[in-house]
Amino acid sequence: MLPSAAVPGAAAVWVADRLAGPPHHGAVVHAGDAAVYFRSAEDVIGVVSRHATAIPCSISTRADSVAEIFAGRLPAVGDEVRVGDGIADFSGHGVRVGRYVDFAMRPFDVAQVPAMREALEATDPASWLPDELDASVRDALRRDPAATLEQVLGRGSGLTPFGDDVVCGILATLLAADDPCAPRLQERVTELAPRRTTALSATLLRRAGAGDVLPDFAAVVTALLERPAEAPAAIAHLRTVGHTSGAGMLLGHCLALAHIHTRSCCP
Repeated sequence: MLPSAAVPGAAAVWVADRLAGPPHHGAVVHAGDAAVYFRSAEDVIGVVSRHATAIPCSISTRADSVAEIFAGRLPAVGDEVRVGDGIADFSGHGVRVGRYVDFAMRPFDVAQVPAMREALEATDPASWLPDELDASVRDALRRDPAATLEQVLGRGSGLTPFGDDVVCGILATLLAADDPCAPRLQERVTELAPRRTTALSATLLRRAGAGDVLPDFAAVVTALLERPAEAPAAIAHLRTVGHTSGAGMLLGHCLALAHIHTRSCCP
């Protein structure tokens, strides 16, 4: 039985299309006060509170706690979710998409890269860039990211391992710059991620391959392009996302810009 009412939330168009598509069943893979994530086909979709960071696969609600949506009782991992008819139905408690959010990262021209790198250097990246990848791995990612994927995908703890966050930043940046290495990297990510990392992280990597990123990451890129004086504040905010997720994406962005500047793979 479908819920008589469904809580509205904001999400990407693809999430709304998934809820409106052919009915199917998924299962809860994570449940907490800030977010509940469930499988839908090969993807993971989140239902998040107003305090959680919006991501390209989440439905952002106005609830102070996700438990409010489920009458005070969070679903358990493994609980069934029915997806279809425009709703994600958790045993009578439904969520729908009431508003679209654009997660696309704005494109930029290669000619803008030197100014972006200069603005980044002004923020003293050595003081905030994480040191969770060996220098040799970082250098390999800069030179040929697709060939280095197997060394970083799934590396780190959490629902989105640090190495995956770095790859998300690299992939989204190369795509936005129309870099010739981007298609090969996107192909390799699509091939490797499902079997090398978490389902949520694989979903976010696929979304990065479609050009979708966290709004906080997009804000950093926009600041570097248009308002360099605002870049330090945007970077500081992104670094607060997740345990190391924001920092990982920033590292990926830096590596991608360096790759574009000194391109050494792909004709």
